[in-house]
Amino acid sequence: MEGDEKRLIIAVFILSTVFFLWQHGLGLFWDFSVYVLNAKYFLANGSYFEISRPPLVPFLIGLLGFGGWKAAESFFVVFVSALFCYSSVKFADAVGFDRLAFYALSLSPYVLLLGLVGGTELLMLSLVELGLICLIKDSPLSGLFFGLAALAKYTGLPLVFLGVLHSSFRKRAASLGLFAASLFPWLAYSYLEFGNLFTSIADQYAGNVLFRTDYVQPISLSHFVEIQGLLLPLFLIGACLALAEISRVGIRESFRKKKVELLMFIVFVYSIVSFNAIPFKITRYLFLILVPTFYFSYRAVEFGLKGDQKKIVAVFSAVFIVGFLFSVGAELVGMKSHESLGMYRAAVEVVGEFGFENCSFMSNSWAILNYMGVSSKPFPGRGEIEFRISQGEKIALFTNVDEPAYSRDDVFISSLPVLFRDRYFILLGERDSCLERQVCDEGFISSRAEAVLGRENRTINQNPCFVLFRQVPFGEELCNFVNLNGFGKDENREFV
Repeated sequence: MEGDEKRLIIAVFILSTVFFLWQHGLGLFWDFSVYVLNAKYFLANGSYFEISRPPLVPFLIGLLGFGGWKAAESFFVVFVSALFCYSSVKFADAVGFDRLAFYALSLSPYVLLLGLVGGTELLMLSLVELGLICLIKDSPLSGLFFGLAALAKYTGLPLVFLGVLHSSFRKRAASLGLFAASLFPWLAYSYLEFGNLFTSIADQYAGNVLFRTDYVQPISLSHFVEIQGLLLPLFLIGACLALAEISRVGIRESFRKKKVELLMFIVFVYSIVSFNAIPFKITRYLFLILVPTFYFSYRAVEFGLKGDQKKIVAVFSAVFIVGFLFSVGAELVGMKSHESLGMYRAAVEVVGEFGFENCSFMSNSWAILNYMGVSSKPFPGRGEIEFRISQGEKIALFTNVDEPAYSRDDVFISSLPVLFRDRYFILLGERDSCLERQVCDEGFISSRAEAVLGRENRTINQNPCFVLFRQVPFGEELCNFVNLNGFGKDENREFV
């Protein structure tokens, strides 16, 4: 039976990996494109870089780039799929589940459809599972895997506190040390390159939280329905069974007898708290909730089937097959919603026909254009577009992108020098002027500071320590101290 199980796991892995590769080839995905661009910036003198992005995905893509950049993307997809297979199987072993059943359950439609489109979600989930395995086995290697998870997505940084659940002070210290060691190279690079250990973290925090107050959304049931799907009732049943067991043995004894259940509840609560802190709610930000979802769903089915392993395997294998077919159908139906590679290729051809390959562009799809080889920055505001054009900038607007609103204002667009226009693409600019293309690596905070200075003649504080801890005086002082700027707060308190 063990040989048959291995063959079936391999078959599921191949099937899911082929799906991920097929999905990746359907179109262009914004976040994934930026990670490729960051990898090129680090290793191939690329012209576009977003400091707010964590480094692990670009590092892996660069490491796998021996066959070219397009091949590196495919190698990365295969690597993450293999890592997820490994983490799922090892997690099943650690908690006493059937390997095939748990792996099949873990490949839910949400995982298949959204686990790899952005590049980070499935990678982080796999690393967190490996960290939890180490916690269950009381191995301080948990700190290493949680540190790597934080380098995949910064929302993983609080996972360091799970290290306190180890059985001894020595193991807790070792876990913390490994967490810090995994982050050290990136923090050191940030300090040497930008003058602060936390530049990247602060830039992402500013862009995703501080300046998103106009987009605040509450958590709703629809978020859980979208990500947990049909597993939601099973999850609730399994969680209730676990709570009943914990209440029976008591909280103190639960740390010894029900450690896995407590870990799952901790991850569940952490996922919700982290998700709630982000104003603009995208369910991918709730991805980590899938770990307790899979665990408690398995427990519920195990309870209902009285531990019959053959029936459990049969149920979750059937669930996987149905979910896989649904995912294929969803991709086929939604193919038109992906960023069309053909549309951007046509736009690049137009740029070439005008001889603007070495000109600087501003666009509402700047990351994709950079990925396609056209150096581009974020689109200008309505009030500055004429000035930008007069400076030799070319403005490339794609009609499938919602912003800016003026791209749909025919009267306004017609008042500008239109070089090319069709149903998908608008090219604005002067034919005889060309601002030379530049490296675009300005962070969110610095670009915001430049805009505020120009609009309000006000200088905001760009110090990452101030951005992160301006409402926590001791945190700001300590942050400045570790960055060798003295133990104190900044005098300039201007920000938003």
